[in-house]
Amino acid sequence: SDQAYEIKKACQHLQTRPQVEYPFDILPSHKLTGRLFGKQAKDTYFMLRDDVVYMNHGAFGATPIPVFDTYQEWQREFEREPVQFMSGNYFSYLYDNIIALSDFIGADPEDVHLVENATTACNTVLKSLDYTVESNIVHVNGYGAVNNAIKQISEKKGIEYRTISDDPPIDIENLLLMWEEYIDDNTTLCVIDHISSTNAFVYPIEKFIEIAHNRYFFNTFVYLKRRGKPVLVDGAHTVGQIDINMREIGLGYLYIILTNQ
Repeated sequence: SDQAYEIKKACQHLQTRPQVEYPFDILPSHKLTGRLFGKQAKDTYFMLRDDVVYMNHGAFGATPIPVFDTYQEWQREFEREPVQFMSGNYFSYLYDNIIALSDFIGADPEDVHLVENATTACNTVLKSLDYTVESNIVHVNGYGAVNNAIKQISEKKGIEYRTISDDPPIDIENLLLMWEEYIDDNTTLCVIDHISSTNAFVYPIEKFIEIAHNRYFFNTFVYLKRRGKPVLVDGAHTVGQIDINMREIGLGYLYIILTNQ
């Protein structure tokens, strides 16, 4: 998106900047005491009512107390001097976020961009690609907003989108076969969840990416040619649950969201 580009452009000169002094301790006072589960984790890290068993962390909250306290402290820091905050160290703070995030997901900082949310990230990729009348998009049925974005861009460009059903019970071998069958010379993009938002299934994305990147097809002029198709992975539920290294798995695109999980 234009905003992501402007943020990245403004951050470029910060690569050799002096270390920024932070206005407060960015490591919350609630020191994490290790991996807690169940009621102990709920009582220690969340503000949920006693009578609530919350099972929908993938939608809206619930925000861990250390994260919530830090988020509020940033709001207070902004309100103390809004103009100085925005025109002073704002981009330094953003750049530090990019560095920390790229290290966490095993990516190069220049490949990490900050956008408003996962839907924006998905649309940024979909709308940045070049399509022809013969193009197609292959995707495993995923989050509703992603499905709608793929449908919208396909209808707008007059291209085909090929949906692979993820209805349970999931047969991963069958999904891989369909994925391989659906991808052809005209496939512009392949899309798949890492952890499904509908059934919490963990897809072996390395296998799907290998097929998209390394399989071959027959061509009239070139007997064998690598497909090398880019893969867009919806990683909205990935970070914090599964270790990921983008350099190792060779993703074309990965979009994640850190604001609500």
